[in-house]
Amino acid sequence: MEFLDITEKLQDVEHRFNEIERSLSDPTILADPEKLRQQSKLHNELGKIVAKYRECREIEARLADARSMVNDPDPDLAALARAELEELEPRRDALLRELQVMLLPKDPLDEKNIIVEIRAGTGGEEAALFAADLFRMYSRYADRR
Repeated sequence: MEFLDITEKLQDVEHRFNEIERSLSDPTILADPEKLRQQSKLHNELGKIVAKYRECREIEARLADARSMVNDPDPDLAALARAELEELEPRRDALLRELQVMLLPKDPLDEKNIIVEIRAGTGGEEAALFAADLFRMYSRYADRR
């Protein structure tokens, strides 16, 4: 998994984040509560991605420095560089996996939640059977949608 594979997409996300950040100080956006809510929500979502991306870029820069020092004539410096490489590469790989998941398109229904409580109530065993049937019916209906 290479950092360069998703860099272009991440740069687009960062650019969009910066645009939204600028637009949040625009008086026309501030005057419209609905636009402000939408922009703030998008700013929050993109902010998480951008923070991880910036951390990943910082780690990439540190990795490049460490790689250049691995062949240093000073054995202590080379050993430190190898140790830093061993520490940073797993962190970078974990960040890249997180970023790939974060870049997946969101399902529009993810934010639509519902809680249904089904109780047997009075009626004994027959009521419990009906409640179980009703639960299965709603569950299957929700699965199909």
